[in-house]
Amino acid sequence: MLTDYKHIQKLRIKRHHILQNYLHQASRIIIELAKTYQVGKIVIGEIKEIKQHNPIKTFVQIPIQRFVQMNITTKTDE
Repeated sequence: MLTDYKHIQKLRIKRHHILQNYLHQASRIIIELAKTYQVGKIVIGEIKEIKQHNPIKTFVQIPIQRFVQMNITTKTDE
């Protein structure tokens, strides 16, 4: 039983690291495109309830709010 728990924990940590890496890469691409096209401001629309109205069920696993807050906001200040 304990080994199952450890295995699940390892999978969760691995998923977290993969998502973090993906979010950082995606935000870096957005920032680089903004710099290339000399965009002075990145506007992100209303994201509340965006997941509830999407027919793609795997979309709910993407941490959209974390992407907006952690990545785009901090990288634009660099």
